[in-house]
Amino acid sequence: MGDTERNTTELTATQYVILAENQRKKKALADTKSQFGRVADENQALLEQLEFTQRENYEVTEHLREELLHKSQQVADLQTQIQREREQHAAELARQEESAAARQATIVEEANAAAAAAAAQIQALTAQLMSVSDFQQHQAEVEAEVMRLKEENQGLREKMESQRVDLERYYLELNQKQRKEWEQRLEELKKAAEEEVDERLDAAVKRILQQNRRMAEELKIHVQETDMLQGEVRLLEQERARLTREVKLKTELEEGYAKRGAKQAAAIKESAMKIATLEGSLGQVMEDAERERLALLQATHAQVSEAHAEMDALRRLVKLKTRELKNTRRLAQEVLLQRSDVETFLLSSLHLVRKEVERDSMREVIGQGSDKNGGQQGAGSKPSSARQQHQGSSSVFLTEGGGNTGERRCTQASQWRKLLYVLLRCSAPHYFCKVLGSGEQMPLGDSSAASYTHILFSRKHLHAIQCSSAVKTTRAP
Repeated sequence: MGDTERNTTELTATQYVILAENQRKKKALADTKSQFGRVADENQALLEQLEFTQRENYEVTEHLREELLHKSQQVADLQTQIQREREQHAAELARQEESAAARQATIVEEANAAAAAAAAQIQALTAQLMSVSDFQQHQAEVEAEVMRLKEENQGLREKMESQRVDLERYYLELNQKQRKEWEQRLEELKKAAEEEVDERLDAAVKRILQQNRRMAEELKIHVQETDMLQGEVRLLEQERARLTREVKLKTELEEGYAKRGAKQAAAIKESAMKIATLEGSLGQVMEDAERERLALLQATHAQVSEAHAEMDALRRLVKLKTRELKNTRRLAQEVLLQRSDVETFLLSSLHLVRKEVERDSMREVIGQGSDKNGGQQGAGSKPSSARQQHQGSSSVFLTEGGGNTGERRCTQASQWRKLLYVLLRCSAPHYFCKVLGSGEQMPLGDSSAASYTHILFSRKHLHAIQCSSAVKTTRAP
């Protein structure tokens, strides 16, 4: 009876210790939640500030882009205006040249009215005489060339005919000679084959087949050579026909050249006279046009220099705006780098939670071992009933449904994992990591993924703690 009361008193003290420890953990958990809430609020404020900065940078960039497009449009308009002025200048120059040509023609007509008839008659007679003499000379040359080509054509024709006859005779004789030789050789081969057919039938058949193949190849080569020579004969015939056609074409061309030469000589003389009269007036017109062109070029260069100066100013403005944008981006990057404080806080919190879980597991294992040792020394005959009473009383403060020590440890580990998952969800929703071996994906930054790897809980780690605790519990003396 005394042993039972002492066990009850010890169990009650253990329950109070567990209750006090649970209260302390709840308080620490509340503090951790409040700290996580503050960190989450700060993180949200930083995100809003970053979004505002990015939006402002985007607006500034759009404004600069619009200004750049506007200035580019102005430059394009100026270039279009310059091109239009150049075209107007060219059109004006063409009109002035036409007016100068008209004035020059009028002056020439008034100056040469008296001597036009006599000069025209003299020029016509001179041109006719020169054209007749040129035509006679050219006609003699053409006739000599035609006679030479006819003689050459006749010689080629006779030569080709003799070559064709000789080739036909040669190939006929060669064909007959080869045919006789092959027939004689075949007869000899037949005789030799008939003589040796009894002694060496297989070897003779093979040799005959080889000789037949060789003869067939040689005959094929001769046929190919014959075809090649016949093709050459046909090519020579075609060449002769082509040369005949060329002679006829050259004769016709020479006649046309003679007529065209007479007309061109007259046209050239008339054009030379017109050119001589136009050169004087054209020089004056060109001088006037050159002066106007220089004036227009000076005005255009002034406008282009102004446009280039404005473009340089715009480029400097764009560089300044780009530098401001880079500074803004650098500041935003510094704001993003300040997330390391939040990550440090999360690391320290996860370390604390892990240590608490390990400490609770070890405390439960030590408490269970001491309770079992005390119950066996005091009650001796009823260890199982005292152990069951201890488990039932202590489970009231840990779980609501009651159960063994392994179930309580699994429940506590699951509760800690859920708590860490909720805290990370609330504090850092834009980071990525694997949470507590559950296989779920949780956001966590790329820069801190390696830092979190060594502190993550896993099912294997918790299962190892539970197995070690169960082994220590079952090894009662």
